[in-house]
Amino acid sequence: MKLTWMLPALAGFVILTGCDTPTPSLLSLEAPATDRETVAVNGLTGTWEAGDQTCVVRRSKDNKDYEILYLGGATPYGFEARAFRVGSAQLLDVTPSDDNDFRLPGHAIARIWLENGGLRWGFLDSDWFKQQAAAVLAHHQTDSKMLLLAPGAAVRDVLGKFGADDKAVGKTVTWQRAQ
Repeated sequence: MKLTWMLPALAGFVILTGCDTPTPSLLSLEAPATDRETVAVNGLTGTWEAGDQTCVVRRSKDNKDYEILYLGGATPYGFEARAFRVGSAQLLDVTPSDDNDFRLPGHAIARIWLENGGLRWGFLDSDWFKQQAAAVLAHHQTDSKMLLLAPGAAVRDVLGKFGADDKAVGKTVTWQRAQ
């Protein structure tokens, strides 16, 4: 059975990162981080640019999570993100912010580094990481895409074991703070 209902979530992430930049090939059906595990990331909020793309990151109204507005084409796109840590790694759980009854929002996990005035971003979706996850988590694989079907706590356990390893990250993009 093909999971075509997953495609709108993947399409949103293609838009978030632009056509020439990495897009996630691994999504979790459930959120991997709870409210207790959510952290604030100093320096994450602001306006970031990568080429002709702009990303505005701000704290949500409840000041727990982040709101991301992506501008890189004719239509702006919104995302919600929750920051959490595994070991020394800072991670973001990113989901589309729109409410669509015909789509289940997937959770893409990105590792972020704030360094040298820039924001480096890469999804945890390398082939190595997908092999580690597939060995212990219920999942559905189609071509190069993987959907984790396991409960969020189980996904969090796998992130705790492998998420801080540099081998877990696919391609990265560097954003510079807008002037």
